[in-house]
Amino acid sequence: MSLFGSEIRERLGKEVEDKMDTGQDWFVTHSSRADYQKAFDNVLHGRLIHDSILARTMRSQQAFAMDLMGYGTALDMPMTGGLAVSLSDKRLVTQQQRDSQKNIGHISGDVLKSTTWVEIEEWIKKNNTQDQGFHLIMCRPIRGIRHLTDRPEVHSVLLQRAWNVLSPDRGVLLTQTHTADSPYLPQWIDILNATPGIHADFHIPDHNQEEIYDTLPTLKLTRLPDAPEKLPQRI
Repeated sequence: MSLFGSEIRERLGKEVEDKMDTGQDWFVTHSSRADYQKAFDNVLHGRLIHDSILARTMRSQQAFAMDLMGYGTALDMPMTGGLAVSLSDKRLVTQQQRDSQKNIGHISGDVLKSTTWVEIEEWIKKNNTQDQGFHLIMCRPIRGIRHLTDRPEVHSVLLQRAWNVLSPDRGVLLTQTHTADSPYLPQWIDILNATPGIHADFHIPDHNQEEIYDTLPTLKLTRLPDAPEKLPQRI
């Protein structure tokens, strides 16, 4: 089942159908935590990408992370468990064995389908018995985000679904966004930061930088206990 009604599904048309090809090469795969750190450095401001995980493990609390639209190779951090979500499972056998030992699950699913999000929700509720959310969600699909669609309304729905499974106990969401979102980001970030329980930051990179595949806007959201369940809408 699609996250979107038939009308918007029809309007998305071929651009979504093209994305369904599970053989599509996302240009960069199996990235490390260091690669993710570099991609999000401008919204982390000197912090480690997994600081939210480290803080919880130091307090002997459960800590869960998700690599959304990735194979989970970046989930190299001390935690209770993690989840990788990608169109198909292209992990090496050695990684699958390592993931099994570290309680890292994998879901092969399309993020535009509600069934994928149901699986994600079921996994975190089963594994995180404290607050039933991820304390860190990372989404760095690079070419994948461009291939989804350039329609901001689709990106808003996907961001809300990720927010739904983000822990209200200072959970951190780090995501690349489509360049089509750039004109809306500054004003929307102001709205988010004016909303109780939400801390937000963003960065729009210089497209002349060397690693062209990482020249996508980045967004960081932190969810506090008094945050709303629904993210404020963009103007």
